[in-house]
Amino acid sequence: MNFLGYFLQYTADYFLKIDGVVALVVGYLFARWKFKFESIHERRLEVIEEAYSKLKLVNRSFRSLTAPLQEVGDLSESEKEKDFVSKANDMFIYLDTKKLFFSSEEQKNIDIITNKFFETWNSYRYKNDIKNDPGSQKEITRLYKEIWDSTSKEMPGLILSLEKIFKKALGLK
Repeated sequence: MNFLGYFLQYTADYFLKIDGVVALVVGYLFARWKFKFESIHERRLEVIEEAYSKLKLVNRSFRSLTAPLQEVGDLSESEKEKDFVSKANDMFIYLDTKKLFFSSEEQKNIDIITNKFFETWNSYRYKNDIKNDPGSQKEITRLYKEIWDSTSKEMPGLILSLEKIFKKALGLK
């Protein structure tokens, strides 16, 4: 073999060794990125699941509190208030501390829902504040209707919209 042959052979071996090292480095970096991406995505899915669960529990608790008719053997109104406030505070803190995991669209819908809870809760509290006022029956009746419409019609629709967005994020139809 002449000089050119040795040179070409050496060069080919050298580049094969470099390609092997480059392939290892690139493979390592890709595997590391893939692991981080999958871990973050898995964590995001867990946050979505927990957020949805808390949202449904809070809505169920609020509907029970604001229902026009209370069932025999149900908790008292003050116990239902405490239950709702506890669950709502837990949900609000959770959603606030996990904002990083929500897309802009998800966060926008979550904000609409939480604002609706606050708005309806304020109406509920105002209704309770004026319920012993003799001349406030029309206002109380209007507030009852507003609160019930919010908890039985508007909130389920808002939650369903968010559910569809979450399903899309999870890759479900």
